[in-house]
Amino acid sequence: LDYFLRVISLSGLSLPSFWLGLLILMACVHYFGTIPIYTNPPDGFWESLWLFSVPAVWKGRWVFLATDGGTSAWLLRGGRLHAVWSDDSGGTSPVVAGNLLYVGSNGSVNVYMPTSGKRVATLPSGPIHWQSPIVADGRVAIAEGNANDHASSGVLDLYTLP
Repeated sequence: LDYFLRVISLSGLSLPSFWLGLLILMACVHYFGTIPIYTNPPDGFWESLWLFSVPAVWKGRWVFLATDGGTSAWLLRGGRLHAVWSDDSGGTSPVVAGNLLYVGSNGSVNVYMPTSGKRVATLPSGPIHWQSPIVADGRVAIAEGNANDHASSGVLDLYTLP
């Protein structure tokens, strides 16, 4: 791995190449549970296995990514991704809804303006473990806790959209 986020044009791929690439991605998901994407190179092999996030794509040109190391936004221009903003507020896989960016972190859900990175709200929550917020029907939800604790009950935090 070289720890770069890449843009791949599917128009130049032959059908066998497309299916081979898809098979490789599916193998990563099966073996590791997700596809690793990094904002910063990890310190070592084992740390590289911890940094998993799924980017959010908005309007076909914006890409948002959050890891423990921070939250970042890139804009696709001229076939390349260009960094637009970043901050050191880490989090889980981001969600874009209603022209706002939501990133769950341990103890809060941070809400951003997607194009500027301006934080418009911080919604307090309890501790989380890789949960991403759910945004629907004018509400934001995030589950507290860690599935590895095997708890038989839990807490669901619900908020009205700002």
